[in-house]
Amino acid sequence: AAPMVVHAQEAAPTEPLSSADPVMTECIVEPAKDLRVSASEAGLLIKLDVEEGSRVEEDAELGHVDDQQAQMQKTAAKYGMAQAKKQAEDDIDVRYATKAHKVAEKEYELNQDLDRKRKGAVPFVELERLRLDAERAALAIEKAGNDRELAKFDYWTKRTEFEAAEKAIERRNILAPTKGEVVKLFRQQGEWVNPGAVSYTHLRA
Repeated sequence: AAPMVVHAQEAAPTEPLSSADPVMTECIVEPAKDLRVSASEAGLLIKLDVEEGSRVEEDAELGHVDDQQAQMQKTAAKYGMAQAKKQAEDDIDVRYATKAHKVAEKEYELNQDLDRKRKGAVPFVELERLRLDAERAALAIEKAGNDRELAKFDYWTKRTEFEAAEKAIERRNILAPTKGEVVKLFRQQGEWVNPGAVSYTHLRA
């Protein structure tokens, strides 16, 4: 509710007021705010940091919901990021494919020259096999480059998963939306909490 402005006027006093007597001419009355704080994520309440009557500051931690699964997801995403980053930076496959292509291409050219000089010296099927090997080696260079690009996308996917896991861990911290006094606790440590369902804490600001 919005603050209520009260103007106070009194009837003529029966006794004259001295300059030292306080006179209220205007005041603002704000009603106490009762807030019900709920968990953002479902889970087991593994930590309870307050009790009824506790005074808390804004953003103070009231409790903590089990985040073991989110922590495991964060760890898995962290290692996935490291692996994808390593694959994106690794150019061994590209360098090997480039050298293998040069060898395959050279072998095909030498056999072509030999067949030109002595017709039929190299069987047609063998020439086709060598040509195919050279083309396969050229495609291997392209594939190695594409694999590095895909690894970059995989890195950003894992990074997003990592950040999502961090957010999930943060949401399992139950924080005071404002400073105030804990009037009532609806859940105790070791009990299950659900987001937006039964309130966790009754906080009076």
